[in-house]
Amino acid sequence: LHHIQYQINGGEWKSCDNNTNLIFSESGKHSLNHSATDHAGNVEPMKTTHFTIDKEPPSTDIHYGVMDGSLSISLTATDMFSGVNKTEYQIDNGSWTVYTAPFSVSRNENHTIYYNSTDNASNREGVHTLVLKHPRANFSWTPILPNVSEEVNFIDFSFDVDGSIVNWTWNFGDGNLSHSQHPWHT
Repeated sequence: LHHIQYQINGGEWKSCDNNTNLIFSESGKHSLNHSATDHAGNVEPMKTTHFTIDKEPPSTDIHYGVMDGSLSISLTATDMFSGVNKTEYQIDNGSWTVYTAPFSVSRNENHTIYYNSTDNASNREGVHTLVLKHPRANFSWTPILPNVSEEVNFIDFSFDVDGSIVNWTWNFGDGNLSHSQHPWHT
């Protein structure tokens, strides 16, 4: 063997001897064109090798929305090079579960969702956390000591630490309801 010629990712052609190690350290898709020439000047037909190096973990996004009194939660994972092998989640202190479809949690309880993904090159992203806290109802009224048949103004002080309140339902116990944030009732 006289020498080997090689080309990395379409770059310039280089020559090396039989005992040369080529080091690829960048994540991504790579190609290596190569051929050998012997001492008689015979040139081997060019061969091409394609391969991928994946040192990057996948990325997982979480989405949630209200569905029939629960929160429906979906996870979407992407990976640039080798593809996603699995996505996992944990609800509160429960067991880790492989994600296969959207899941639900109660809107009436606080929950912590942990999640992450692993790619086909065994790169695992760090654990993400989503804390879901249900709104807290709080209100006052005026006048503080109303007379019979006197109109009462209810003043909302409710809060939602991880979002905003988008709906109010006041049940006055006499068959009347209001969806106003600050209703009046007699």
